[in-house]
Amino acid sequence: MAKQLQAAVSCCVAIGFIVGLLGAGGAPAESESPPGPRWREHSHGVSFLIPGGAQTIDRPADDAMVRLVVPGTGAIDVFIKRSAVDMQLNAIVSEAIHQLGAVRPSATILDQPRLSAGKRSVAAVFFRIPDAKNGPWVMGQAFLPLDARSFVMFRLEANPQQYATAREIFEALIRSVEVEDPGVVNRRRTEALARGEGWRERITFEQMIAVLTPQRWYRIIDDRDDVGYMRIAERKTEQIGLEGIEIETQVRVFAAGTVYDATSTFFASEDGTQEVWSIRTTARPHPTAVGQPAAPPNQSGRGQGAVSWAETGVRSNDRITVNRETPSGVRDVHWRTPPTAYLNLVQSMLIDRLLPRDSPLPLGFYAYHPDAKKVTYQTAWVTPQPVGYAVNLRPDPQRKAHVSRYTPAGAQIDRVIPGGRVFVPTTRERLALTWNLGR
Repeated sequence: MAKQLQAAVSCCVAIGFIVGLLGAGGAPAESESPPGPRWREHSHGVSFLIPGGAQTIDRPADDAMVRLVVPGTGAIDVFIKRSAVDMQLNAIVSEAIHQLGAVRPSATILDQPRLSAGKRSVAAVFFRIPDAKNGPWVMGQAFLPLDARSFVMFRLEANPQQYATAREIFEALIRSVEVEDPGVVNRRRTEALARGEGWRERITFEQMIAVLTPQRWYRIIDDRDDVGYMRIAERKTEQIGLEGIEIETQVRVFAAGTVYDATSTFFASEDGTQEVWSIRTTARPHPTAVGQPAAPPNQSGRGQGAVSWAETGVRSNDRITVNRETPSGVRDVHWRTPPTAYLNLVQSMLIDRLLPRDSPLPLGFYAYHPDAKKVTYQTAWVTPQPVGYAVNLRPDPQRKAHVSRYTPAGAQIDRVIPGGRVFVPTTRERLALTWNLGR
């Protein structure tokens, strides 16, 4: 059980940025400013009042659902997490304390109060964390269970001088939390799945073929710096004796002295009942600075200090088999797909070009998600933009949506993934000015 809890609460104590490959400001105000509108998360039915004067950042640099910055006071991050096992509040807090102690052994506990959000109990813990470089700071963590395995995590970061004010704002936000009745949330999901199944049944193989592009290139930008690139190739082809669609991706990303190379191939048959895929990722040390020319990848994918992961998957009708190779070993995993509203991986990768532009209500689906390593409930919806429109794709209820923006004519402008990394369409020739792409 400890491992499952550790995975569920680890983002609360993470200090710094962990790389993920694929995948309105307010004016400063005093602490007594009246609260703003409610922030809402519909998949779990969670909402709370935004603190007065807070700036809302929908794409923080980690897996938080939202970041709220109160100028001159501190920042609050909100996460929604799910554990693989049933949990108790005391166990979650104990694990959070243990993890923070492992990465910040000089941290001390300031307080461990019990709070409340309506009739729900919330466990909190506040730490003082010494920092020789930047000076001491305070972190607060609070955990609100949603059910036996899901919970909301709130994280406060503030300097010691503003601790009292920041804590007051933090606890007021928690007291304002409302959680919808599970029946309402389930009914909303059922309606979204019905819309998704209706859309999926109407999409034809010919419509999918019509939106394929032989080759696309993307810059990958993080905080205005070029940190890598991506190539996507799509085509109608034949595999395992069946006509279908194949999508191939190649990604290279540099971060914190490491280069990540990932190659993937996805195939789905014309009738959608059969699919195969393979994904291989290699990480190795590399001294190249972000945004500077880099040598082409090692063709073997190996080298000094290299670490590799591989996944191959097969789906036949309602049966999925996935083989994973990691540095710790090899494992086979099996699932049965849900009976309705299931998208294969090719459909998932083409959905933003197939959705009707007047789809403001979320369409719900089930799909295998390689990053989550399981079948997840996914949603997709379209929102109008000042110029054009945006397609929002949420890969599971614990993750923020990927947002792709398009011109009125349907040309892609960019794609923003959780954490703020941006994929911008470009050409191979333009990429070659920054990166050594080889031949």
